[in-house]
Amino acid sequence: MDETRVRFDGWLYLETGSDDFFAFARRLYRRHGFRPCWPFGSFGADPDSVFIGMSLAARGCADPASTERWGR
Repeated sequence: MDETRVRFDGWLYLETGSDDFFAFARRLYRRHGFRPCWPFGSFGADPDSVFIGMSLAARGCADPASTERWGR
C-alpha cells in the first residue's frame, strides 16, 4: 500500500501463485474486488504467477494522500 500511495495510478496490483496452494488467496482477493490483469512492473508472463489488480477509486480510496482515508 505504501508504494501505491507514492506512485498512485488509481490501481493496486498484486502477484500471487497459480498453484492450488494459493487458491484460498486468489478467492480472498477476488472477493475483495481484485480482477485478473497483465503482468506489471518488472514481472513478465509466468505460468507460476497470477496477476490481479483493483481500482482503489472503486473501493473509496480515490485520494491516497488523505490522512482521513488512511487513518493517519
